[in-house]
Amino acid sequence: MCFKLARRLTTRPAAVLAAALATVLVQSVPASALAQGDSYISRVNQASSRIANDNRADLVLFPAMVGMAEPPAVVQTLENGRPTAAMLLGPGLRGWESAAEWAAADSQQAVIEALNEITEEASFQQSMVMAQPYGINGVPVDLIRAGLYTELGDPPSLSTADFRYLPKLTNVVILAHVEATRRLESGDATGALDVLVDLLHLGRMMADRNFFEEVEWGYRTMIDATIRIRDVAYVDYSSQQPSLTQDQLLEVIGRLDLDRRGFIMIDRLRLPEGDRAGAEQILSRIFDSRGRPTAQFASTMSSLTTTDRPLRRFSEAGLWTQVQAVHGDGISTREKLDDVFNDWIQLWTQSDFAPGHKLVREYSRLNPISEGVLMAIVPDMSGLFNERRILKTEMSGTRTALAIVAYKAQLRTLPVNLAALRPHILPDREVDPFGPERDPQNRRLVSEFKYLVPKRDLEVDPRTGPQPLPIDVTMLNQRNFGIRVLDQAGQTAEEFVVWSVGPDSDDDLARRVRENTRALYDGDYLIWPPVISLYREFLQTEGELR
Repeated sequence: MCFKLARRLTTRPAAVLAAALATVLVQSVPASALAQGDSYISRVNQASSRIANDNRADLVLFPAMVGMAEPPAVVQTLENGRPTAAMLLGPGLRGWESAAEWAAADSQQAVIEALNEITEEASFQQSMVMAQPYGINGVPVDLIRAGLYTELGDPPSLSTADFRYLPKLTNVVILAHVEATRRLESGDATGALDVLVDLLHLGRMMADRNFFEEVEWGYRTMIDATIRIRDVAYVDYSSQQPSLTQDQLLEVIGRLDLDRRGFIMIDRLRLPEGDRAGAEQILSRIFDSRGRPTAQFASTMSSLTTTDRPLRRFSEAGLWTQVQAVHGDGISTREKLDDVFNDWIQLWTQSDFAPGHKLVREYSRLNPISEGVLMAIVPDMSGLFNERRILKTEMSGTRTALAIVAYKAQLRTLPVNLAALRPHILPDREVDPFGPERDPQNRRLVSEFKYLVPKRDLEVDPRTGPQPLPIDVTMLNQRNFGIRVLDQAGQTAEEFVVWSVGPDSDDDLARRVRENTRALYDGDYLIWPPVISLYREFLQTEGELR
């Protein structure tokens, strides 16, 4: 029996309680909330309404989150939405004791148990679903009072949906990272990996939600959870007494399977549809059936674009009155909306190397004068294409790196090449999503990740012996640094390096790499040693984390 499922409960007591709680709705609903039966809102909520209460992850996790304490300040720092502080913090570092104490408290452990419960099923078909509807209708009153819902405003508008639960769900992400480190510190490396895979599963649930903001949150959570899985494995591998066995590593590798089984199934991920419904809802308010602006054009657009600055609505209304005079009619605006989303949808099903990725997107062609409404209410979702590719790279690269560690755990030596991992550890080769699709003769290639062992594969200086592999690391918003990878005296673990050729598809022998980034760049994409592990070691050396 796998190490994760062996420690799971066979029933879902929290789900039973949550199902009962779901029948207790808001007792006093404002008259404006009745408008939440709007056909556009109903369309977005339709899929969720078909999910049985005992299969709704939100009715298990969110009630547990009601009693969750705020994270200590030391782990609250976010960078580009990423919980960088929580990912970096560890034993011996300033603030670790307070963070560990917070994570160990009963209210936070209840959240960890709920997270564990909603990810119990390991297959996509049986997985629980994050199915909370948008708006207050159908949401338990206790969750609304705790801010664990999506506010649609008055009148209810999908385009300005306020996902009030997301900051609190980010606290769950922070908790999971701290709990993983806490378990690793206690000697429970398998438990640390377990909670991170649970977190990865949570991100996968969110990637199936209906709005860009939620889906982007899901991708970033999956990517960071995968990075931390490698981080935990690296810390254990580099220790004097590694504890992860081949069987335990194989279990994690299996659960990170992208296609054949498990809950990930990246190919099943789709573009969110809620933003399109939200745009259509607004267009139905500001244009009549003949495409002429309605009397609500300026006031509607003003309220939508100043939701966080209500005192500016008067001046914004004046601006939109001017825009109304030069804006395209409703018919052409709706056609352009279809063009934008159909362009994304068509490209989504194509290969990462498809020529269409090099074309200018329809969204980028929007005219700020005649199509300004669409620019105001439709988010640019083109970033999801790169997020998906990064996720594939992280997960396939992590499977490759863990397979090498599993090989070493069993045979006490590193594999000669990646082919030695098949089929005993990896059933098939793991493809580098950034690898060149064709060679100079235009023949189709299937590119694996790159792998080397510095002391074995690099040239040896006859005077000084094996030479290290120098790697320069460029960070996104932090200090850049350099490392030299080579076995150290007295070190039990053999050093190895795994990398992707990166967005430029040019192998740089991992000498120039960047932290996980969402922009094209020159250089490689380092998988092992994990950048986060190296950066933590660098900051410790510099005395910046103490």
